[in-house]
Amino acid sequence: MSRVIGSAVALGCAVVAVLFALLSNAYLCDENCSGRSWELSAQLWIAIAGLVATAGMTYFVTQDRGREAKAALVVAVFAFALWSVVLDAATHGWGNGPVPF
Repeated sequence: MSRVIGSAVALGCAVVAVLFALLSNAYLCDENCSGRSWELSAQLWIAIAGLVATAGMTYFVTQDRGREAKAALVVAVFAFALWSVVLDAATHGWGNGPVPF
């Protein structure tokens, strides 16, 4: 039961991350969004991929399929780690923000 609750909380956090990615995509572009950077567009799709992986993990947890749930968890963690780096690059540029690459 606690695994199901934990995976549901993770799914809620993934939804919030996608909403943040949508807001970032809408508000971080220049006037009229001409010349939107590829990082700004890519960060939204990466966050959606993390949401899909988290939803899959939640499904596998509710079905007691541990191996698949762990694999989906690894994919989700990788996707959201990549999302944070790409969002940082979209906001500050490569090498100019808190992430040193």
